[in-house]
Amino acid sequence: MKFNRNMLLIAVLFIVAAPACLGDPVNPPAGLKQIFYEDFESTASGQLPAGWTQVDFNDAAAASDPLAAFTVWGALTYDELAAQGDNRVNVPVIDGNSLYHESDRIDPYLEAHLFSPVLDLSKYKNIVLTFNSAYMQNQDNIGAVEYNVDGGSMSAAGEVKGKWLPIVYMLDDKGQTADVKYNADGSIDGNSTFAGIADGTSFAYGDLTLAAQSSMTFSDMAPFISGRINDDNAESKRSEQYRLEMADNQSQVVISWLNMGTGSWFWAIDDVAIWGIESADASEWPIFFEDFESTPSGQLPSGWTQVNFNDAAAASDPLAAFTVWGAVTYDELAAQGDNRVNVPIINGNSLYHESDRIDPYVEAHLFSPVLDLSNIKNVELTFNSSYIQNQDNIGAVEYNVDGGSLSASGEVTGKWLPIVYMLDDKTKTADVKYNADGSIDGDATFSGIADGTSFAYGDLTLAAQSGMSFSEMAPYISGRINDDNVESKRSERYRLEKADNQSKVVISWLNMGTGSWFWAIDEVAIWGIVSTDVSEWPLY
Repeated sequence: MKFNRNMLLIAVLFIVAAPACLGDPVNPPAGLKQIFYEDFESTASGQLPAGWTQVDFNDAAAASDPLAAFTVWGALTYDELAAQGDNRVNVPVIDGNSLYHESDRIDPYLEAHLFSPVLDLSKYKNIVLTFNSAYMQNQDNIGAVEYNVDGGSMSAAGEVKGKWLPIVYMLDDKGQTADVKYNADGSIDGNSTFAGIADGTSFAYGDLTLAAQSSMTFSDMAPFISGRINDDNAESKRSEQYRLEMADNQSQVVISWLNMGTGSWFWAIDDVAIWGIESADASEWPIFFEDFESTPSGQLPSGWTQVNFNDAAAASDPLAAFTVWGAVTYDELAAQGDNRVNVPIINGNSLYHESDRIDPYVEAHLFSPVLDLSNIKNVELTFNSSYIQNQDNIGAVEYNVDGGSLSASGEVTGKWLPIVYMLDDKTKTADVKYNADGSIDGDATFSGIADGTSFAYGDLTLAAQSGMSFSEMAPYISGRINDDNVESKRSERYRLEKADNQSKVVISWLNMGTGSWFWAIDEVAIWGIVSTDVSEWPLY
C-alpha cells in the first residue's frame, strides 16, 4: 500500500533497541551480546554514518529555511545540540554526538524517515534494541520506531517495500482530548488515533507509518502506541528499550525512525545498540524461572511468601482474594476486565494483585524464594508486567542479598536495595516531583502522601526502611502515565549489580493503591553468567 503525498520529499531513519544502557555501554545486559553499536562520535556534523540512509517528505518551504540542515536527520556535536536550546540537553541522556531532527522549522509540516544499515542477526535470538532518546512530544506530532526483517526500504517517491512491524508510536496523550483516543472501556482506540489528522495537513498519522503502508491495520498497531506528554521538557528524554521478537535469527533486519511535526519540537538519538544471544550459546539459560503454570488459583508457588498491610475493610470485601497476591488463570485475569489482557504480555497463569478493591488503601508485599547466585555474575531480573499506574499508587520492585525479610508486624531485616519505583508522572503536578533543572526530586517525591492515608510513599519501601535516603533512591523512580491502559504493560528488565555472586538473594514486589488499579506478573526469570571456570563445574 503506497501513501500518495503528491511528490513530496521523504527522509527515513532506522533504529533498534535493547535493555537500557548509557554510553559505550556501561552496563551490558547480562547474558546478552552486543551485536551492533553506533554512538555517532566519528560522524561529521550534518552527515549520517556509513550504511545509514534517510528520505524526507518535508513541505517545499523547508528548502528556503536558513536552518534547513535540521529538517533532515544528521549528526550534531553536543555543543551544536545545546545551541539549539537548553531543553535539548536539560536531561543528561545524550553523550557527545547524536543524530538530530527538528520538526519545528517549517509550517505546515516536516516529515523525515531514518533507516539503519541492514543487520545480519541470523545467528542471534532474544533480540533487543536500546537507544538514548532526547525527544519532546507536541500535539500534531508523531515519533515512530518500526522494523523490517526482509531488507525492506522506502524510496524517495514513497514506495514502501517489505513488511514493516511496529516498535513504538509516540503521540500526544496530555488528556483524553489529545491525539491518543480511547474506547469507552479505557483502552486505546487504534482506528480513531491513527486516523487523526495533524493540523495543517491532509494526512492521517497512521498513513505515515511503514507498518500501515505495508498493510497492518490501525487496530493491530494500537498496542504499540505510547502516549507522551505535550510540551513536557523531561518526560520523553530517556533510555528506550524494546524486544524485537520477529528479528530473531533474521539476516536482513532494518530499523526505522520517523519524526513528523507541524511546527513541533525535535528528536535526538544516541548510543543505538542491538543485543541478543547466540542461538547455540548455553549462557542463554535462566538461572531461575517461574511462570506460575503449576500454581493453583489464589495460591503462591512453593517458597514464595507475602505480607500485607491492607485496611481492615479488606476482610469484608467479597473479592478479598484479590487484595493479596495470588495465582490466576488467564481466563480469571480477563474476567476482572478487558484492560487486564488488552496487551499480549501475560501468557497463561500469572500472579495478580488489585489495589482497587478497598478504600482507603491496599498494600501487599510479595517475596521470591531465597536464591543462591553465589557462582553467578552479571545478574539480571526479567518479568512480564501487566500494570496500570494511578495517582496515589506506587508499584515497587526491590532486592536483598542477605536473606532479608519483612514480618507480619512490619519489622524489616537486612539491607534492601532499589530496582524500580513506579509512580504517576502524567504531569509535573503528579506524584513524581522535579527540581528546577528537570531532575527528579527524590525527597519531595517519596515524601508525598497518598490521598486517604497518613504515610509517605517512600516509607512503604523496604530500601528506606533499611536506611537508604530518599535522595539516593531517586535514580530508580520510573514515572508512569496515570490511567494509561497500555504504557506499563511490558517486559521489564533490570541489572541487579549487588546480587552478583551472592547466596541469599530475595526479590520483592510491592503494590499499594487507594482505589487504584492492578498488577499481574508472569515469567519471572533471573539471568547471569557462571563465574567459575569450566574446570570447577560439578559433574553431577
